[in-house]
Amino acid sequence: MTRAQKIWDFVFGVALIAGAPIITFFVAAFALHFAASARFIPPMVLMLATVAFVGACIWRKKHRVLPSSVFAAEVVAAIFASLLFMLIFVAAGYAAYRAD
Repeated sequence: MTRAQKIWDFVFGVALIAGAPIITFFVAAFALHFAASARFIPPMVLMLATVAFVGACIWRKKHRVLPSSVFAAEVVAAIFASLLFMLIFVAAGYAAYRAD
């Protein structure tokens, strides 16, 4: 396995583990906004995003090329990437809201 393939496998794992809960969060929040009462939306959305995160971790653990010792670094990098994305998303939304 070449170095480029190893890097790509790591980046794919980070993108999968970081992206699955974010996409699930936005889709579930949008869908439940129209379908459920307001007090059940936040717990259900967070529960679905957590299930997506765990599911992505399980799937990634089974379908990986890199050694399993790198999996913890992949999960930490994915959590950092998703937090960074959410921070930028919120900052951009706040800036757009305040751009009168």
